[in-house]
Amino acid sequence: MKKNVDPKIQILDSAMEGFSQLGLAGGRVDRIAKRAGVNKAMLYYYFHSKEGLFKEVLRSHFSQLIPLVVAEIREPVTPQTFLERIPRLYIGFFRKNPRLIRLVALNLATDPKVVSTLFSSLLNEVTPEHLALSISNKIALWSSQGLLRQNDPMQIMINILSLCTFFFLAKPMVEVAFDRTIPECDEFYEKRIESVVSLLKGGLLP
Repeated sequence: MKKNVDPKIQILDSAMEGFSQLGLAGGRVDRIAKRAGVNKAMLYYYFHSKEGLFKEVLRSHFSQLIPLVVAEIREPVTPQTFLERIPRLYIGFFRKNPRLIRLVALNLATDPKVVSTLFSSLLNEVTPEHLALSISNKIALWSSQGLLRQNDPMQIMINILSLCTFFFLAKPMVEVAFDRTIPECDEFYEKRIESVVSLLKGGLLP
């Protein structure tokens, strides 16, 4: 265990690494504890169970993201401004937290019910309002004003999330396909954001 570092933080970081590589089922508690430099007794003291640890890993990240998304939805902005800002939010967040994408994708494939149940409870913990309803109301208003060409909030958010997140999973395949290494630099991510914004505006704005 590193000196002057909260053991709980070290356990969460180790658990994120384990769960994002092997999933909830494959992430063994003894390995997580060993990587964190603690014993299993300390891990169970803080988190009580492997499922409790998994939930806390998700909560520690989504409790940062969800309020940012809610704040964007609450802003009285035009669809154009929203479509410029929301990709920057998502891509910026997942650039800083790439393991979260792997963790969610892997565990949705192996334990979809567990992940969906945990995500639902996290939404209730982090925000008192119904996020999907807030998005639906905003999109319905814009559509009624003739400001959007589409009016299905679920399809719109699927498109936004897909464009903003899939790259982080597909990056190794893209590098192989184009025979080049994608640089981890601001210039590349600015181009990625601009490309996503352009596609969304082209498809959604009249």
